[in-house]
Amino acid sequence: MSRLQTPNFKFQNKGFTLLELLIYTALLASMSIVIVNVFFGLTKARGGITVRTEVNSNLRFAVEKINQDIRAASVISTPASPGGTISPDIVMTTVEGEITYCISSNKLRRQLNGTCNDSSAVVTSDKVNVTALTFTRFENTNSILNKTVVTVQTSINIAYASTSPDLNYSANQVTIQSPL
Repeated sequence: MSRLQTPNFKFQNKGFTLLELLIYTALLASMSIVIVNVFFGLTKARGGITVRTEVNSNLRFAVEKINQDIRAASVISTPASPGGTISPDIVMTTVEGEITYCISSNKLRRQLNGTCNDSSAVVTSDKVNVTALTFTRFENTNSILNKTVVTVQTSINIAYASTSPDLNYSANQVTIQSPL
């Protein structure tokens, strides 16, 4: 009688079970979702910082340029009367000539010896829109010294030029400057 021999199979664990594979896939998907959300959050934050930097940089430059011209002005024609407010143009006379600031096509523009319009030199970048520009004239008269000091208050509002609600940002600055 021959004895039937059963083969001696040794099972080696060379792969994953279906359950292990499902668990690993679920963990990998979860980690991927977390990483993608962190990446999008960082990208959005970086975009917000870029927008704020662009607006604030343009605002500082525009205010400094206007104040520089006001300090150099010998005469400020508009606004002409004390307490007078003009929006958005100012006209002043400097040694350079007659300088006019205005808003045209949502850009702050500077014109030397002429009418301020779309062909005037642009002060702000294409990435921002100037939404408000107001100049107010103040005068302080000293009757003893027979001297009148003129100051001009500049108020400017600049917003980032984007239709995305994530990139909405605007800033306003008010300064007071006296001519020579």
